[in-house]
Amino acid sequence: MERDAVEEALGTPLPEGFPSGFSHVCAYTRPRVGVLFHRRRSVLPGVARWGLVILQGAGRETVVPNARWETLSERPLFRRLLERGERCVLVLDGFYETVRRYGVVYPLYCRKRAGGLFFLAGLLDVGEGRGKESRCVVLTRSPRRGERGLFPWPRVPCILEQGELGSWIMEGRLTSEGPSLDEYEVYPVRDHILKDPSYRGADATTPFRYSGLESPDLFDEKRS
Repeated sequence: MERDAVEEALGTPLPEGFPSGFSHVCAYTRPRVGVLFHRRRSVLPGVARWGLVILQGAGRETVVPNARWETLSERPLFRRLLERGERCVLVLDGFYETVRRYGVVYPLYCRKRAGGLFFLAGLLDVGEGRGKESRCVVLTRSPRRGERGLFPWPRVPCILEQGELGSWIMEGRLTSEGPSLDEYEVYPVRDHILKDPSYRGADATTPFRYSGLESPDLFDEKRS
């Protein structure tokens, strides 16, 4: 979606740098993504880098892209953000995930069938000070009953409908019902994004049939 369409859908002006157009995410790009967060009881748009950074020995860094909803309070990294109320929503138009089938690894793309904005629940680590970059993680959970027919992964992101955004951002509540699955679709796409994380060609989200891989079922082989 282009910038003016995103502003109209969210009902608010967007800050400089807020992604538009190809605003989808995948684990290979660690992109800057558009987020919604709260300050002084108001929901505001912003920009954050996907993945929290953990500093390790010898100056090494580990990037954590996701957080398990079921164990958020057990991890110090996430508990700190929860206690500070640093919740956010990632705003995009779809996301990539990979599957492995018969020794072949290829990407799937998830989006709304009718197009439009896509919302994922997350946590935000706000960058403080000049040059500091805000970072975020996506919350994931086990697939609910009936979801495995759509999402062929052992973990799925916490997808929010637009009417649920305030409940998560302001109150930390996630609905128990989940999204209306008939509004979403998941399909294979060419593996350009695996070879070049910066790829943004016109076929980046176009359905593609892999020979002999008609049924993208993650559970008949372990993920690589």
